[in-house]
Amino acid sequence: MTFGESEVALDARANVNYHEETTTGNLITDGARAYAEADVGITNAGGIRSNTVYPAGPVTRGEINSILAFGNALVKVRVTGAELRDVLTSQLAPIGSSPAEQYGPEIQQQVSGVRFEWYPHTDAADPQVGDGEVREIYVGGEPLNDSANYTVAVNSYIADGGSGYPLADEPRVGSYNVTMAEAVLAYIEQRGMLTEAELDPAVQSRMRRVNRDVETVSVDRENDTVTVVVEAPSQLASYSQSFVLRDWSGDEPHPEVATAERVRSLDGTSRLAVEFDASAYDRVVDADDENVDLYGSYNDTEYADEFEYFESAVLNAEVAGSADDGNGTDGAPVVVGRPARDPDGDGRYEDVNGDGALTLSDPTALFVNRERPAVTGNASAFDFADDGGVGVGVGDVTALFDELSG
Repeated sequence: MTFGESEVALDARANVNYHEETTTGNLITDGARAYAEADVGITNAGGIRSNTVYPAGPVTRGEINSILAFGNALVKVRVTGAELRDVLTSQLAPIGSSPAEQYGPEIQQQVSGVRFEWYPHTDAADPQVGDGEVREIYVGGEPLNDSANYTVAVNSYIADGGSGYPLADEPRVGSYNVTMAEAVLAYIEQRGMLTEAELDPAVQSRMRRVNRDVETVSVDRENDTVTVVVEAPSQLASYSQSFVLRDWSGDEPHPEVATAERVRSLDGTSRLAVEFDASAYDRVVDADDENVDLYGSYNDTEYADEFEYFESAVLNAEVAGSADDGNGTDGAPVVVGRPARDPDGDGRYEDVNGDGALTLSDPTALFVNRERPAVTGNASAFDFADDGGVGVGVGDVTALFDELSG
């Protein structure tokens, strides 16, 4: 019996669902979350069966029953934000075969209503995020609040602590006399047509794997093009043209995204210039947005062997807007990915790199970027030599150095 249709194939292969987001995982967790009216939906990769790819088109009861073959009931539990973080982290585990375990942890779950990044290698992670942890967690388009309460729709197996989920002692706030398969079928019937936008991992990007973090050097606008310059990893062997901006705080059903028009290397491969159509950039990065990330596919010399499992390595850089945050950044030039700051309100932006601290990294940033449009187009903002602000030169850098070192 046909319950609805899907614009995309439903991928129920075990080896895929155990290490990346899939169309089938998105459908199952969307269906469970909708039926239970929960904030988040989660299912274990091992609960997705049949090991089959079902082509786009009609979706039948038999297919869903084959995918969700265990007959587990739908349950809704309540957790705090901190506990939800632990729940998500619990499913990062080493790939269970040799020599694949050298690749670092894979993600062994599928999710709905929550988005996050995860890291397979300790040395690639944020200093505050260790190996096998997650970060940049957003629920319903809002940053995770560790002390807030969230409801999570899961199957009864993992609600009892199966697959290593730390849920057995969490309060159940909903128990339903339906199986996961029945809940998903009801969702499909209600939706009628399952669209590419709601199921395709490339659009949804609910769980984003990142190999290395890199720094944003500058964000420059010229005519109809915005160029984001980022430092390239020293392990970069080559790069693709597949770079995108994503706004993690974007409302459901999916984040705002802008696709790069061109990626080119600067200074050999030490820096990459990523060019966006200005209107597409502005749609994703508004003036007060600090939740935007740049992602790019590249080949990593250190992790080359792991692409038996993953198509490429992924680099990540934060890209912020130019909002007034109460520290003199309203309309400020964006020099190194963040708006410069004028902490004393004298019209000059001593905090060149916008990190909120006045250190010797600021004159260094000014020196490195003194010929970039973000600086040359705002000469009066960096006129530390008091020479009229006609240009920005070494004298301004020296004057700022003397001011901050004195």
